[in-house]
Amino acid sequence: VKGIGPKTALPLIQQFGTIENIYANLDKIEKASVVKKLEAARENAFLSKELATIKLDVPFEMNFEEAKFTPPDFERVNKLFAELEFKNFGEKLLSFSPLTERILMFPQKITKKNFLNLKNPKHIIT
Repeated sequence: VKGIGPKTALPLIQQFGTIENIYANLDKIEKASVVKKLEAARENAFLSKELATIKLDVPFEMNFEEAKFTPPDFERVNKLFAELEFKNFGEKLLSFSPLTERILMFPQKITKKNFLNLKNPKHIIT
């Protein structure tokens, strides 16, 4: 509520528990200026609560098998990036692709130095 900060709101919440109870007990609030601000902002107060409330009773169906992440076709995506001239996206794609895919896609990127720094070089030996 506009004009009511944490110092004023906290005791109200502690005393009445909910915004509904605060508004049901406006006559018990001692400070007339607080009551006036609450009355002026009643509609916005309840709208704010509604907007901040996470709805748990929404209909929701989901097939978790269909939602499983599957890696993209890195070769196809990389070709599309090249076609669209997305030069940096191809490099970023490398960080998401498995090591074997990286070597197949970008064999020129594997040098003796970075090959020796690979965490598990066995993955590239087929």
